[in-house]
Amino acid sequence: MEKFGILMLGHGSSLPYNKELVEETANIIREKHKIIVHTAFLNKDTPDIKEALKELINTGVNRIVALPLFLAHGVHTLQDIPAELGLAYQRASEALEVIK
Repeated sequence: MEKFGILMLGHGSSLPYNKELVEETANIIREKHKIIVHTAFLNKDTPDIKEALKELINTGVNRIVALPLFLAHGVHTLQDIPAELGLAYQRASEALEVIK
């Protein structure tokens, strides 16, 4: 049986409401859909992507959906996050086409 989790990704900020927004959104999804959701951040906030990914894997999930919480696609969503997750830029670009 497939058990999947969500890795919700935020930019990170020195301002506390950035992390709070990402975590509250994760809580809403977690509670409404009864699934595993972990958060990670690219800058300033913790955990970083590698740490959160390791924690998510340790929950026993066998499929992970990366869900960036950004207002628009840019360098972070198209290059930085795929690189951190070990995905090729081409695969990330193809995924963006599916979303459109």
